[in-house]
Amino acid sequence: MKKILSLLAIIVFVVATAACSSAPEMQNAMTPNAEANKENTATQNEAEAPQEDASNPNEEVAGSDEKLKELNKEAEQAYQEFLEGKRTFARGEAFKVDYEDEVAIDHLKYREYDYQQFIDALEQYQSPLTVLYAFDDIDQDGINEMIINLEAQTNEAENDGFSNWIGFIRYEDKNLSMFSSFIHHNSDGPEWNLYTSGIAEFFNSYEDSLFFRDVYEIDQDGFLQQLFSETTSYNGYVSHLYQVVSGSYNEAMQGEGDYLATHSNLTAREYRKGSEVKITVDNWSKDPQLRAREKKYIDKVVEQNVELISNEQMDELTTLDEDKHKPIAWKTWEKTSPKNI
Repeated sequence: MKKILSLLAIIVFVVATAACSSAPEMQNAMTPNAEANKENTATQNEAEAPQEDASNPNEEVAGSDEKLKELNKEAEQAYQEFLEGKRTFARGEAFKVDYEDEVAIDHLKYREYDYQQFIDALEQYQSPLTVLYAFDDIDQDGINEMIINLEAQTNEAENDGFSNWIGFIRYEDKNLSMFSSFIHHNSDGPEWNLYTSGIAEFFNSYEDSLFFRDVYEIDQDGFLQQLFSETTSYNGYVSHLYQVVSGSYNEAMQGEGDYLATHSNLTAREYRKGSEVKITVDNWSKDPQLRAREKKYIDKVVEQNVELISNEQMDELTTLDEDKHKPIAWKTWEKTSPKNI
């Protein structure tokens, strides 16, 4: 009996030992599959996760800035070469119009010009010339244009006085093109401003009674688009207001306006933007009867779809933002002599 029990104990011990020794092998045999599953899961998660852009946006911006710097360097070199007579510019497509003798309103034909040909063409109409220029990004596209400003006393009798001929030349596809120009005449002198923001202001006056200010913005094609106009009437000279805003002549209102021009010191500022008209009035008379006549006249003006606003509101409408008020820094290239002397 003891032999049987001993034999059974030995069998149990061997089986237990075999079971214990096989467990690590089974576990080790499963490990590669588990690791593979982990790797597959990680790969799947990585594939599903949003991919980060390998490019650096700061590097792209820096690259863009460098490209613009290089283009501006090329452009200014080309502009300088034109001034030195080494390059030509072509008139842009906007000047391909059917004027008599193929001459545009600013006296330049639709063709190419070198510097001397350009000056000769303009000296036929205004002489002597002071040639001013500037490099500025007037159309806000990142690349500087060359702005040429010819100051002169015109030879044309009907435009006797001072004149500014302004042209805008663009560097594009390695070529120069004059894409826009305008002429400003003023009998009292060159009263206008051009700013680096592409804003242009023109001023005029009539004796000591009226002051005119027209504000434009240069669009991408180089053409002047009016933003607004401002007219200031001094010393009671408001007789023009009713007729201007109503679009018709009224004898009674004209007579009342003439009376105010003689007896009143009323000041009025008029703002126009398209069909929108706003006015502000100041310097009312302290005399009750005259003040009543002033008020009656202004009320009639307001009835013509005109809004009466405060001086503060008018200032907000007519004052340019500081960042749009930096004037062009002109440089003098040369002063020419009149050829008819």
